[in-house]
Amino acid sequence: MDERPPLIVLTGFLGSGKTSFLKHFIEYQTQRSRFVAVIQNEIGAIGLDGKLLDYTVTEVDEGCVCCSLAGSLGRAVLGILAAFSPDTIILETSGAANPFNLLDEMQALEELVRFDCTLTVVDALNAEQTLAEHPVAAEQIRAADLLMVNKQDLVRPDRLEVVMERLRELNPRAPRFVTRNGDLNPALVLEVEDRPHDRNAGRGPPSTHPPHLQNGLWAKSIPFHRPLDHDAFLKAVAEFSPAVFRAKGVVEFSDSPRLMLFQYVNGRHELSVLSGRRLTERFLTVIGKGGDPGRELLALRALTADGAD
Repeated sequence: MDERPPLIVLTGFLGSGKTSFLKHFIEYQTQRSRFVAVIQNEIGAIGLDGKLLDYTVTEVDEGCVCCSLAGSLGRAVLGILAAFSPDTIILETSGAANPFNLLDEMQALEELVRFDCTLTVVDALNAEQTLAEHPVAAEQIRAADLLMVNKQDLVRPDRLEVVMERLRELNPRAPRFVTRNGDLNPALVLEVEDRPHDRNAGRGPPSTHPPHLQNGLWAKSIPFHRPLDHDAFLKAVAEFSPAVFRAKGVVEFSDSPRLMLFQYVNGRHELSVLSGRRLTERFLTVIGKGGDPGRELLALRALTADGAD
């Protein structure tokens, strides 16, 4: 019996729904008395997703586990195995990471973990635009053993079929599961058949790919040291330029004592109450490509009394 814990690579472009899937996955496993260890990395100075999960997370901030921080994945896995006995390890890559860059390091971890699968989450609502503007999104799809096509409820059936056909072109062998709110039966992930050791077969070039920041992506984190005016905040968000395609953070408004989780993807935003969370940081991480983020950053910093960096 193989006693090595399976390792699942969870990838997908920014805002596709990886954290939503992860929360469902952990809940499913916990109900079955299984312990899930999570390794996350974030773009931006403040890692948000690790703060939203009530589980042990080894975060690797200010870089990408699978490209710019060589060796850090191995240290994270060793640390988890030394401190816990996880039934499953999930590596959630940053949304702008290229999974092909994990191949060499995954081979070095074969004695510690059993590579299970790569699950790529696709934002069905924004897939066409994302694929047109961000080549790494296509690489994430090509790398997948499973494709989770998320946000089905936000897409017309004819547009969804166009997205599905594009996914078939990029990766004809990966099963495709259509979901909403990141809710995919975790058994579908764990029951993937073992693949050959050569993970490059049929997936495109195996060579090293440039880190995401070399592709023109930028990320800025803005701390908020006091509650914000609700209307002024939403006005600043409404004036984001097309260069901003993703933003997320934790905010507090002056007309309410409740902490709010803010999510923004390509012009659409959501605010939800963070109940039972003991978070001290109030911040917003803004992610974009090209353009000059100066105007957006000035407007957001103007919402605070001191305009702190």
